[in-house]
Amino acid sequence: MSANASIESLPSAAARYQDDTIYLSGSLNFDSVIALNNQVSDWLNSNMPVDCMVDLAEVEYSSSVGIALMLGWMRIANHAGGTLSLCNVPADMLAMAEVGGLSGLFSQQDQK
Repeated sequence: MSANASIESLPSAAARYQDDTIYLSGSLNFDSVIALNNQVSDWLNSNMPVDCMVDLAEVEYSSSVGIALMLGWMRIANHAGGTLSLCNVPADMLAMAEVGGLSGLFSQQDQK
């Protein structure tokens, strides 16, 4: 299998919104997060609740770009005067956050 074939077989990422929660699913990799970031950033900028939750239970894979994505959304929430918390963070994302010294930012809430 070529490298291109394996990349193409990774699922894309998607977001859906319900009340004050963003539900992410799929694969958070370099190819999938650009469109996802634009979509969710637009939603946060126009609909930012005081306390927003990102549920990562349906994320199948995340590279380090998933960490950067969450940090960017946390910054948007902070500028809007709100907070963005994470729940159901995959173990691989928590491990990357710990290695990068960001485990405090990525401490997850109990399931909502």
